[in-house]
Amino acid sequence: MHEKEKDLIDAFLRGQVDRRGLIKGLGAMGLAAGTAGTLLNLGQTRALAADFDWQAHKGKTIKLLLNKHPYA
Repeated sequence: MHEKEKDLIDAFLRGQVDRRGLIKGLGAMGLAAGTAGTLLNLGQTRALAADFDWQAHKGKTIKLLLNKHPYA
């Protein structure tokens, strides 16, 4: 993904650009509707991954339950 496309998708996810502006901008860049959907999905995935805190439960213990399955 190019920087202009990333910036436009990120602006849409932040609410700075409406759907019509997103489609116009992606169309001006020469992207098809299928490609726009893929780019939007990638942008949303990046946004969700950025919010995850790997250290949220640091120092806590977990209980792991491993069951034997008859097929294994």
